[in-house]
Amino acid sequence: MRLFLILSTICIISVSNLKSQVTCDEFTEIIEDKGNHITTDYCYGDDALDKVKFYSLEIDYDYYYYALVTFQTNYYKQYTYQITEKAMNDYRYTVGDSDAHKFWKYIQPYNEVLDCSPYERRGN
Repeated sequence: MRLFLILSTICIISVSNLKSQVTCDEFTEIIEDKGNHITTDYCYGDDALDKVKFYSLEIDYDYYYYALVTFQTNYYKQYTYQITEKAMNDYRYTVGDSDAHKFWKYIQPYNEVLDCSPYERRGN
């Protein structure tokens, strides 16, 4: 019932307002249940990343894009990032870079948009 109430408000309030009213796990559940699953990229051979699932979610005729990133190094913990369509496509279609490099370049810069992912920055 609670999920139904949350979903019924999606069309009325903005993403940032919705996010402030639910937990990260609840918001991720909404994305997985109501969003359009675009693709899942598996990170074979990467020591930290397991997979990156991309979703879009339409709210009031606007599309929002999300990367649900599962890390191996944190007991397969999944974090949610709200990203741009360009960032998603750059990650997906960049060849020659490791999955970890693409993550730091295209997804991690969006770590504070939803406050559902770690804030750590990679040292150079």
